[in-house]
Amino acid sequence: MRAFIQPRILVSRCIEYEACRYNGGMVSNETVQRLKSYAEMFPVCPEVEIGLGVPRNPVRLVKHQMETQLVQSNTGKDVTDEIGMFADRFLKSLPVIDGIIMKSGSPSCGLADVSIHTISDDVKPRMKGRGLFAEKMQTWYPSLPKIDERDLTDLRLRDHFLTQIFTLAEFQAVKNHEITKNLLQFHAENKYLLTAHHRKEYAILTALATNTEGRSFDVVMKEYHDHLLQTLARPARVTSHILVLRHAISHFTGALPAKDRQRFENIIDTYRRGDGPLSDTRNLIREWIVRYDEDYLGQQTYFEPYPSDLEIVSGP
Repeated sequence: MRAFIQPRILVSRCIEYEACRYNGGMVSNETVQRLKSYAEMFPVCPEVEIGLGVPRNPVRLVKHQMETQLVQSNTGKDVTDEIGMFADRFLKSLPVIDGIIMKSGSPSCGLADVSIHTISDDVKPRMKGRGLFAEKMQTWYPSLPKIDERDLTDLRLRDHFLTQIFTLAEFQAVKNHEITKNLLQFHAENKYLLTAHHRKEYAILTALATNTEGRSFDVVMKEYHDHLLQTLARPARVTSHILVLRHAISHFTGALPAKDRQRFENIIDTYRRGDGPLSDTRNLIREWIVRYDEDYLGQQTYFEPYPSDLEIVSGP
């Protein structure tokens, strides 16, 4: 396993940290449980922080005229301002973070598909949106990787999120001089990963990393960070991954016996059909990197973008 920088993650406290849901429950999630060993986590429950207690009367989002309010349905108590003030105060106090994991469907923390009611509608929601605390997070961190615990059970979405947060954490360490690696080395080691996600953005990042115009370090790092976020914003397409993987095995030309080439093709076909994870092919190439002492590929983060202990293969 290569050395990894710890990403800093904001996470809903009810996910694997504390039984603080409105009903006194806690949410189990295997990825978050494992991630605790590899990341610096910042748990938060906005509803508890403003004193609503556990258990508590549930809150819900209510659309009134042009405003969305957060209201306790049983008492009618409006906690919109309290949540908003807490969110600004709390988010301002955080160090630089690399990603966010929130509770799905929560009227405070939900990232999407949160029910929004109307004043006259006590039963059926009329629309969907973000939770109130999540809305504040979007203002503070519009481009950061965000996911809820439900989407962490999806192999592709989980792989993408983990790739994002560990890549961003390493970039921050380069930016802050926490490791001896410089930007050019970071860029070179992430070539396969970045080209798999966005070839055009990779070209822009290359120009920034080489810095032929001699711009200041701070300016280059800010622009590189912005384009890195854009490069990693969406999961790479299956076809892009396959192109990168086929390019990788060209480094073993003449060395691979026919049975290994067939093994590679079988795993690629399984991945293309959606019947197997990308990690199966990456693990196979990592095996060959060691066997054939392939130094160049061994330095590419693409083949181990995050700790292998986080490669959970269960899920839809």
